[in-house]
Amino acid sequence: QLILDKKNSNDLPFTAEEDLAVILYTSGTTGRPKGAMLSHRNLCSNAESIAKLTEFTSEDRILAVLPMFHIFCMAVCINTPILCGGTVVISEK
Repeated sequence: QLILDKKNSNDLPFTAEEDLAVILYTSGTTGRPKGAMLSHRNLCSNAESIAKLTEFTSEDRILAVLPMFHIFCMAVCINTPILCGGTVVISEK
């Protein structure tokens, strides 16, 4: 909504493709958890690939039941529908 609100668009910080978008932590199955740094380009590339593979469109809806901190949920259930103009339904539990 903030992005769509034209009066606030000048207040948004400039973000380059290679800027850090998120740090996700590994499960630590072979040692201590490590932070995996993903750029905005990484996240967009993932969403574009998933959209192409699944043929996701603006007519589609997806039910997000996975934890939001998990990369699969972020990439498939959140970022891809946003990229395509689809609908995300978030489960309460």
